[in-house]
Amino acid sequence: MCEGKAIEQGSSTQVLHAPQHDYTRGLVDALPKRSAGGSRRAVNGPPLVEISNVVIDYPGRPRL
Repeated sequence: MCEGKAIEQGSSTQVLHAPQHDYTRGLVDALPKRSAGGSRRAVNGPPLVEISNVVIDYPGRPRL
């Protein structure tokens, strides 16, 4: 949609891999590109941050 109007329709494969409208092409081109292999790269080394004994409190809700 652009300015409240549908500008392109089709299957997700059609719209994402062969967009016809300039606006849709711009949106698709703005998507982050995945690395080769389509997955995240593993990072070697120790964790950057380690957290322990963390509690999340939701006020007003009874604890279980």
